[in-house]
Amino acid sequence: MEILATAGSPADSFAGVFPLPLPGQKNMAAPAFLAVEVRQGANVLFAGGVDEQRETVSGKGCFLTIGARSKGALLLDNEALPQLYQNPRLSDLFRNHMAPYGFDRVVVRAAGVSANPALSFYSVSKGLCEWEAVAGFCRRATGQKLYVVGNSILLGRPTGNDVARHLVANDGTAGALPYTLLERQRQRSGVISSVMIRHPIGLYLSQYKNPFCGGLDIRRKRYIIPSTEYAEEAASRNLDAALRVKESMAGFESWRVHIPGIVPIRVHDTVTLLTPLVSAADYVVRGVRHMIGQGGAVTRLMLGDGRYFS
Repeated sequence: MEILATAGSPADSFAGVFPLPLPGQKNMAAPAFLAVEVRQGANVLFAGGVDEQRETVSGKGCFLTIGARSKGALLLDNEALPQLYQNPRLSDLFRNHMAPYGFDRVVVRAAGVSANPALSFYSVSKGLCEWEAVAGFCRRATGQKLYVVGNSILLGRPTGNDVARHLVANDGTAGALPYTLLERQRQRSGVISSVMIRHPIGLYLSQYKNPFCGGLDIRRKRYIIPSTEYAEEAASRNLDAALRVKESMAGFESWRVHIPGIVPIRVHDTVTLLTPLVSAADYVVRGVRHMIGQGGAVTRLMLGDGRYFS
C-alpha cells in the first residue's frame, strides 16, 4: 500500500494491492468500490474516490488492486467554462470553479495580500481545468500559489495552526523522530538566474534577477510574455518572473528522509533536522510517501528550504 501527497498537486493518491477474497467474503470477485479511506487510529491518512480497480488471477494467487485520489482530483478532472471576467475577485473565481465540488471556503494566508484579490479582467481559456483557472488568477493577481487543506482552499503556504512542527534526529532527543536514511541533493541545472520580461510594445526591456543565487555562479535566463491582465504595470509584470525564480530555487537543495513506521506528517509541515550533515530548522515538507509492504512500514519525506515556498 502506498499513499502519496506532494505540494505540487491538489490531489493525494492511493495505491493498494489486497489478496482475494477480502475479509468477510467467500466470493473471489470483489464489488465495485467507489471510495477509499485509510485511518491510523483517529487520524485519516487518506480519503478519496476510486479511479481504478483491477482483479488479477495468476500463479501467485488472486489480488485486488485499487487506485484512488483525494477530493482535489475533482478540480483537475473537470474542465472550466471558458469565459472573460470583468473586474473579478478571488471570491468570484472560487464560487464558480471550486465551491460546486464541495470546497467550503478560500482563505488568504500570504502576507501582504488582500483578503479578496482582484484583477481588472481575467480570461479563462478553453481547455483549462477548474484548478488551473483559479490558480492562474491567483498567480497573476498576487504571485502566490493555491493549496488544498481538507475542504478549504488556501492562498499562500499553510502556516500556523494549519501545520505541525517535527524534529528528526538519531541522538535520542526526547520527542525526535529517528531516521534510517538521510540524503541531501543539490541540483544546479534547474536554477534560473534572470528572467527577461516583454513590454506591451513587444520588446524585452525589463530584467528580473534572481536575488537568491549570488555565489552559485549560475547563468540561466528565461524570456516571458506577461498576460494582458497585468502587463501594463511594472510591479505586476515582475510577479510571474519572481515566482518562476523562487520555483527554480525550490528545487536547488532538497532532502530525502526515511522514518520507520507510518508517521502522521503532512505536506507543508515544518521539520528541524539534527544530523551529522546539518542542524537547521524551517525545512518544509514538499512530499510525503507512506508505504506498507512485506518489509514493514516507512514514511518517506521530501524536504525543501522554506524560503522558496509561497
